[in-house]
Amino acid sequence: MENSTVFGHDKQLEILKRNFNKPYHNPFLIFGSEGIGKKMIVRNLIQWHLSLLNLKNIRKKIKSCVFEYNEEKNMVMEDVRNLINETFLSNFSDKFYKYLIIDNFETLNINSKNALLKTLEEPPKMIAIFLIAHNLNTLPKTIISRSNILKFDNLNKKDFFSFLNLKQYKLEDNEKIYAFEFCNGSPGFFNYLYDKDGTFLITRKIIDILNDDNLDFNKLKKFIENYSDNISIVTKFVKRYVFNIAKNLLIKNFESFDVQSNILRYFECLKLNIDNVLNIDVNNEVSLIFINFFKYVKYK
Repeated sequence: MENSTVFGHDKQLEILKRNFNKPYHNPFLIFGSEGIGKKMIVRNLIQWHLSLLNLKNIRKKIKSCVFEYNEEKNMVMEDVRNLINETFLSNFSDKFYKYLIIDNFETLNINSKNALLKTLEEPPKMIAIFLIAHNLNTLPKTIISRSNILKFDNLNKKDFFSFLNLKQYKLEDNEKIYAFEFCNGSPGFFNYLYDKDGTFLITRKIIDILNDDNLDFNKLKKFIENYSDNISIVTKFVKRYVFNIAKNLLIKNFESFDVQSNILRYFECLKLNIDNVLNIDVNNEVSLIFINFFKYVKYK
């Protein structure tokens, strides 16, 4: 676990530091958009906390007292039981904290969350628990009520540009603005799209699909397959892209009742698609975004 440069979130990091050594040990529930550095902040906090002990071999200590789970978004109840046993029964001095990080917490099924509930109700001493989630609305109230909640916002333009400059991405000023707007201040979001096909080739692929008179399902299938390794991030980008197209069309044709009515229906479809309670498969969600675009925005 390496210490990394943090962009933005200075206030959140200071709050965590101030509250970390208080007598109570309720878990920290950290939530905010995907790819904005929530887990990186937690890792930096742990590095900072361990550095206060002036340890000779901090990397070795990190390996023995930091437990990270659910990175692949497939944690089940048996994994939860194993992690509780591994964390609480790990064999090292009680002089040091144990740090438990559960990422993508909302993806755990209800049984897995309930398995953790007892631990959250009576958290042991010298164990710091960090629950990281993207959507607070999907979590049980019993979990929320037993946690110290901290919201992380997407990066503002200044912090996002600092990220681009430090990473030495070769972008013109207008490209930086474009990246900020469509990545919604998410460095993780930008990194994926940039590394995947260079700058924003994805936009040309979206335009190619939208410019047809009718939806070409073969193009759509190839598009989804190309980004299948992280389709949830791509879904967010597509959603923002088509939303801006529809919004600009609404502004230009505001006096037309038909245009206004159909685009507002499309906006409602976009809102429904992101409702995790519906458990919509992400690949189907992307398809619905395009299908409904042709139905309500490009209707004839």
